[in-house]
Amino acid sequence: MTDVTESRHRWAEKFPFLGTNPIDTRQCYSAEHFELEKEKIFKKVWWQVARVEELPKKGSYKVRRLDFADTSVVLIRGKDDKIRAFHNACSHRGNKPVKETSDWDTYGRARGLAITCRFHGWVYNAKGELMLAPEQDKFFGIDPATCGLTPIACDIWNGFIFINLDPSPSQSLGDYLGDMGDHLSNYDYGSLPYVFKYRAFLNANWKICCDAFQEAYHAATIHAGTFPDIFYTAVENVNIAGPHRTSAVCLNLETMKPTAVSTITSEISENSITQQRGKKMLPEHVNPTNRPDYAFEMPVIFPFFMVAIGEGVYFTHIFYPIDKDTCVWEGAQYIRQPANYRERFAAEHGQVLQRDAWLEDTETMEDTHAAVRSGAKPIFNLQDEEVLVRHQYHAVKRYIEAKQDFSGRFSWGDM
Repeated sequence: MTDVTESRHRWAEKFPFLGTNPIDTRQCYSAEHFELEKEKIFKKVWWQVARVEELPKKGSYKVRRLDFADTSVVLIRGKDDKIRAFHNACSHRGNKPVKETSDWDTYGRARGLAITCRFHGWVYNAKGELMLAPEQDKFFGIDPATCGLTPIACDIWNGFIFINLDPSPSQSLGDYLGDMGDHLSNYDYGSLPYVFKYRAFLNANWKICCDAFQEAYHAATIHAGTFPDIFYTAVENVNIAGPHRTSAVCLNLETMKPTAVSTITSEISENSITQQRGKKMLPEHVNPTNRPDYAFEMPVIFPFFMVAIGEGVYFTHIFYPIDKDTCVWEGAQYIRQPANYRERFAAEHGQVLQRDAWLEDTETMEDTHAAVRSGAKPIFNLQDEEVLVRHQYHAVKRYIEAKQDFSGRFSWGDM
């Protein structure tokens, strides 16, 4: 039930400002281009760094390394239950007050809601204020009021914690998400707390990794084993709000043939993106025409956060750049808490299929990056249904060239 027969170039006609030219691949391995992305994108826009459930109690903290921004961030829930973000750097001599105990995330709970630098014992409260500097009288007129942890702009949207490294962000988080934020609100993310998480360090540029998750053209080939003939290779309901983009992925009802196990698990619970479940918890604006073949919405929050929502299941992908040639992928799938062993079995079955499909997706990324980096192929040739990929490179270019005022609210059709 796809509308692809309406036009072979329907998205180019809807979004003529994206053009139809091939994409220059050098931006996926150029050191100069990556430095521009760091300064003009990563240090200027809002991006997601955690879920509120990761900081469940007062004093709970999470430290996240941000190699692409040359810093690490401390998120901490205060006595007032507010979650704040700080650079993980002591005001004394710059040591990291919270020691990173893993190669990526560090979790813990601050004793007495205080962070104590292990180097010389400077103590900060959960608001980042300096509470104690040992032998303070031997310093030369330091003012404790100016020696707190350096704050980072932090805000929450539907339980997702976002930060902005710009000391004076040009937009609030609400304006930055704009119409896309409204589009994805009114979905009860908190009712799906049962989560499966995966992480991998990938030898691939972050944009190449994002590309693999924002088109359905590959579904018939890469996913021939996990989801054979289940999804259309076209996308529907494509829309753009500033640097953000979304589309719907639909089921091929004429060819999909669920396995016997999938048929059974579908009757037990709603946790697979291949099920037809109608429209019960989706927001009003998502699948507005109640398509019977609707599978899930595939939005991308610029620059590298994807939150896909469906009936009874949502999943996220995020690709944190490390440098021009590497990034960290985190994938997570959220469903309802299984109430019994039958539902647990159905949940595990649905997730195993999803996990295998994600492995199929991520398996292509390093090969693509290695091939592109060779310089053998200077351009990407995109077809019309890869419109979200095209928009990603368009948005990156707009930020780097700074030809647009990014101070207002992003609305549908912007950029």
